Amino acid sequence: MGASVGIGALIMGVTLLSVFAIATTVISNQAEVALEVTDPDVVDKPELSLSNLVNPGTVINVEFEPGTDYFPGALVFSDVCDVIPTGSFTVTNEVFKFRTFDEVADGVDPIGNYNDSEWLGTHPTEGDYIAFNDLTAEAPGSEELWIVWYSVNPSLNPDPGFGTSTDIAPTPAGSDPTRTIEVNINEGDDAQQIRDNTLSQLQLNSPPIQITWTSFVTDQVTGDYQNSGPVSSWVPGNSPLALVSLDAGGVIDSVSLDPPNNGGSGCSSQPEVDPCASCGGDGTDGFLAVMEWDYAFDITNDGGTPVKLSEMFSTINGGATEVLSSTPAFTVEYLFPGETINVVKDANSEDSLTRVAISSHGMNIAVET
Repeated sequence: MGASVGIGALIMGVTLLSVFAIATTVISNQAEVALEVTDPDVVDKPELSLSNLVNPGTVINVEFEPGTDYFPGALVFSDVCDVIPTGSFTVTNEVFKFRTFDEVADGVDPIGNYNDSEWLGTHPTEGDYIAFNDLTAEAPGSEELWIVWYSVNPSLNPDPGFGTSTDIAPTPAGSDPTRTIEVNINEGDDAQQIRDNTLSQLQLNSPPIQITWTSFVTDQVTGDYQNSGPVSSWVPGNSPLALVSLDAGGVIDSVSLDPPNNGGSGCSSQPEVDPCASCGGDGTDGFLAVMEWDYAFDITNDGGTPVKLSEMFSTINGGATEVLSSTPAFTVEYLFPGETINVVKDANSEDSLTRVAISSHGMNIAVET
């Protein structure tokens, strides 16, 4: 039995030796191929060529001058990008304040500041008024004219056929009876009472009026538009009320690229930027696309010898010479005969691509755009 065990062990040992010998031969062949490729003594001068030099860009921001008389809308980019950027802009909301007056006798007319006209026989005259335009939407043509008029001493009207006031509603050009607001005041009312009566009637009509009304100090009312856009908020009428301040609407106050930061791609030049055609504007706007440029070109192996990628060097626009590399690292080590690789340098540069040079093992070539 001992002899049998010895013979079995010998057979197993010979088998393992054969496996090792085969493996050694394979490794030797692989090493020989590798040495043939990587040995500097067998590397001929490469034959490489450059082509398709491009300078693709992306829009990273849009700068602007605050033009006026705009409604919010889209930015329009010229068609110089493979993927055209998209964006939008916003404009300011208008805010205005007006001041009311005491109903104090002015020394001529006992009715006071809000009724400068005399009675014509037994008939009342048109009451004093102000007017404003209301933006019903953030779009051109959405303005509606509203009339606010003052009926003084409504209980003193001796002629019931003319309503309950010594005054009647005014009808200035462009007015609409459905957009007329009557404010009743009495002789002797002070500025705060007139303000509160005015504010109360304005708030009763909001909606449909797209303005938020608030009081401001003793004798002032603030109107803050809910919609953005240009509007002439104060239309002077026959009234002692006065405009105190105005923050104009329709002034461009921000621009942005559509999410997720669609700055386009593959832009061959800086695109022109304009507001949409239906957004109005006074022509004083100025939009500028802020660009980042990348560099791209093709390298082709026109020779008969593989060239190691890490032994190629590139120089862009006369700058520093860098070893060809990639992130993540190349998955293939060589550029083989007849192959072409596309090189993209994420330069994020303001400069354009003007010259590319490559070198490898004594070969030098440069191409200008």
